[in-house]
Amino acid sequence: IAKNIDEGLLQKYKTKRKEKVTFPIVGEVVGGMCICGMDVALATLNRLSSGETVECENCHRIIYSK
Repeated sequence: IAKNIDEGLLQKYKTKRKEKVTFPIVGEVVGGMCICGMDVALATLNRLSSGETVECENCHRIIYSK
């Protein structure tokens, strides 16, 4: 699976694992909210929609939007 993932994103994931970020390390933004329950800022949602890799400001998970 790792062969199909962007190297920068994979490295960020590995760093989060070492930092012992609460599982799951990667989560989807649904209804403007992170999986930790915090609202995601509009600017962050705009960054997500442009395809940028973003971390939640509250829980520091890697977040994405479909």
